[in-house]
Amino acid sequence: MLALDPAAASPFRPTDIPAAPEDIRASAVAYNAACFDDWYADTRSIKAAAPTVRIHCNADHRTGRIITAVITAGVRTADGFVAAHPPVAHSFTRLDGRLTPADNARRAMAARLRFPGLPVEWTDGRRV
Repeated sequence: MLALDPAAASPFRPTDIPAAPEDIRASAVAYNAACFDDWYADTRSIKAAAPTVRIHCNADHRTGRIITAVITAGVRTADGFVAAHPPVAHSFTRLDGRLTPADNARRAMAARLRFPGLPVEWTDGRRV
């Protein structure tokens, strides 16, 4: 399922991001098992965990005019966040200088993102 609206007039290109809770859980197990050799998958905890979408926003350090949003769907387990796919980054020019990077990203991207029934966490800061 496409999480980004392909009909939207924007520089976003449709990317395969799992957007349904079942797809996120299955992708989290498959992605981590395929990409990390030493990763131990407790599939019961992943299948019981709550799927969520994390959008981490950061303004550039020079002028603060360019904001980069890193979108990651995954599950939140007792051990932490388990990603279901490689992070997708999108950069854009700040809309309003009075708002935080997360608020700017929410205004710029929320209409184009489709994650029905999933909580979306918009966070600020340098750490991803």
